[in-house]
Amino acid sequence: MSTYYEENRELLERLQKNAAMKEIHGCQMLVKEIPDPMENTVLDPRVYEERRAAEEKGNPLADYLEIPVGLVREMPAAAGRDVTDCFISSERRVIETRNGSTNIFIYNGAAGAKKPMMLFIHGGAFIAGCTAVVENFCRLVAKLADSVVVGVDYRLSPEHRFPAALHDCYDALCWMYDHAAEFGGDRKRLMVGGDSAGGTLAIGCCMLEQERVAAEELQESRICYEALVYPGVLVDNFRMEDYRWKLSEYEIPEDDFLAMGAAVSLKAMTAEMPGLYMGAEGHVTDPLAAPLCAKDLSYLPKTLNVLCEYDYLRLQGEAFSRKLAKEGVDVRTVLYRGMDHEFVDRTGYCPQAYDAAAEIAKDVAAL
Repeated sequence: MSTYYEENRELLERLQKNAAMKEIHGCQMLVKEIPDPMENTVLDPRVYEERRAAEEKGNPLADYLEIPVGLVREMPAAAGRDVTDCFISSERRVIETRNGSTNIFIYNGAAGAKKPMMLFIHGGAFIAGCTAVVENFCRLVAKLADSVVVGVDYRLSPEHRFPAALHDCYDALCWMYDHAAEFGGDRKRLMVGGDSAGGTLAIGCCMLEQERVAAEELQESRICYEALVYPGVLVDNFRMEDYRWKLSEYEIPEDDFLAMGAAVSLKAMTAEMPGLYMGAEGHVTDPLAAPLCAKDLSYLPKTLNVLCEYDYLRLQGEAFSRKLAKEGVDVRTVLYRGMDHEFVDRTGYCPQAYDAAAEIAKDVAAL
């Protein structure tokens, strides 16, 4: 086991043991309790400390009427570290997508038999971020799932609006399939995953793959699994038949202002996404950008949907799991109590990030 695992064994074991299947908002999910809860807050202690410190510093975006894209991109990434404690190679390559030259990053352990391979797509609200932000998580998945993990630095909005990012990601996935032999990948176990906006793009990759199946370019989808981590399944936030965002759906004490802030922290960003990502006004209903709007997703592969209790995207994530279950998709939903958005960026700090990688590894082992 790694040094990190030994140092955090008790917390990590609690995350595995203190978990139970529950039905919340009509969604069956595996609920994981906070391994070391604090008094006077419903937040995980690490989330609480980060949000308390951020509250003291003040929000650098608070004085802007519109999201300052440049400033968002310059903001420091969440603190994380490599916890693999073993050899995981990291290789940067430049591939050609339909948009032009694109950077990808390949994380791979020791050579051996053909390995499952996953494209893991970073988040950042489509306007920011890069693979480096989730590199520690990618390396951890590569280790725990004994797989090849590839990240792609897709083009960002608003300079490159939808569907540029999606095309970069899907073309990178196709490149992985075509070049699997070069890095020991198993074509029969091609997977896709992502966090936040990366989760949206991961679902979009499965949808583009299905379009090729429908057009008889492919006999069947080559994607056998998708791992979604707090995915955005709507570009903006509007009421649907089985979805409505309400703060009252979150269990927050009236005096826990940090938990309330966590639950609404992406509200302003979401309101501007139609313009920033799509260059459009009004609600976005294109399923490739807003998968919850798709009429039929029954073709999706086995899906892991990881949600955070105090995340603005949680309720739409639950609606997505309900939709997949209703349509017969093999979907497994995991909810982390006390957590907020972007926790996998904090691999090495939040034990839940390690646990989420372990949950992905369980699924990969069963493929």
